[in-house]
Amino acid sequence: MLASETLTGGVLFVLSRDDAKTFFGLKDDELLIGFISELLETKDEMPRVATEGVWETLHRCLSDGTLNPTGGKAPLNHCILGGRQMYQGADRIVALVRPDVVPHVAIEMAGVEKCWLRSRYESTSAAAGNDPFDVEKFEEAFEKIEAIHTLYMMAAEEGGAVVFAASL
Repeated sequence: MLASETLTGGVLFVLSRDDAKTFFGLKDDELLIGFISELLETKDEMPRVATEGVWETLHRCLSDGTLNPTGGKAPLNHCILGGRQMYQGADRIVALVRPDVVPHVAIEMAGVEKCWLRSRYESTSAAAGNDPFDVEKFEEAFEKIEAIHTLYMMAAEEGGAVVFAASL
């Protein structure tokens, strides 16, 4: 899958410490997106989870029910949109969770139980004006949460950073 297609639905990926240092130093939006695209297209082994368009729902569930990157309680609110906002434009989101914060997110995500997530999913879905509860969509969202937790655990073990990137 091309980087542009992946960014359309959103993607979380792990950066090594070296790549994170380079990434953190990029102050230009074009250079930032170019760096992300190159990584996603050339590093097939790089741990990643495509969120396939459910990132908004997931962030709402893990934060305060809004899309505010700082809404909700840390460190769980860092999972998708939280962390340092790296992209300045209005057409994309690029958020970096630093290596020193990643283990805290991983530990907090371990406590996300299915019944808790379902309750959050139902309430945030209704608040966002979405359709009534859809069991199939919820199951997909829970599978993504499990995959994202695994990604954060891997990043924590490697001492890496986690980046979320999506086109709006």
